[in-house]
Amino acid sequence: MKRGTVWKWTKRTLWSLGLVVIVAYIGLCVWVRVNETRLIFIRNRPYIPPSPSLALNQQRVEFADAEGTKFFAWVVPNSSEDTSKLWVLFFHGSEENVSIHSNDYDDFRSMGFSIMAPEYPGYLFLRETSLFMAIPLEARLQLI
Repeated sequence: MKRGTVWKWTKRTLWSLGLVVIVAYIGLCVWVRVNETRLIFIRNRPYIPPSPSLALNQQRVEFADAEGTKFFAWVVPNSSEDTSKLWVLFFHGSEENVSIHSNDYDDFRSMGFSIMAPEYPGYLFLRETSLFMAIPLEARLQLI
């Protein structure tokens, strides 16, 4: 074979390989974009009732914003008779729900804090609220 023929096939192979890599990268980017909410906002954790030994006496408080998006929070009063006004606003992580942190609530409560733990729209009992509706709405409210 001539040197020019080998070089021609080498260039074709490199261009083909480069094209395959670019198409695979674009495909991966599209797949991640389509599935990013499902990948980031994992909502498959079950409800775990607090242990009766903790006696949290949590109260479920429900409310809605001006657009009608439903929210709820657990309010856990402090364990002492002290009616101090010390509160902890407790936000859970993205792969969790309010029921996961019962022991943390008990720790804060024993230090004299009352706790409010809001649930994000679309998690736990608010499955009918779409994150696609709630997140842009919250972003708009922050701009006001």
